[in-house]
Amino acid sequence: MMNNNEALKVFQNHLQLFEFPIEAECEISSFKSGLHSVSTEEGDHQDVELAYEFYCNKPSLLKNLTITAFDRFSELETLNFDAVINNKGFTKRFKSEDNKIIF
Repeated sequence: MMNNNEALKVFQNHLQLFEFPIEAECEISSFKSGLHSVSTEEGDHQDVELAYEFYCNKPSLLKNLTITAFDRFSELETLNFDAVINNKGFTKRFKSEDNKIIF
């Protein structure tokens, strides 16, 4: 049985969750993760918080990001996305039918 830290390591491979355009040549430079227990009217659940930092050789070609997490994790309902890309801030809340952000 995996503990929480081992379970979160699977997310270090960002391709489990999202993809950049290949031509931007992005590589991961940092990854942090954590679990947070949450109680709501609908019941108790855990939120996963993931933080990634990337270096892109061709940042001008980083025009969008595609969320693949909904295809891989059927129980995923919502994904909150906060980023700074090419010195611009982005915030978006994704649902399963909405899987792309354009910068």
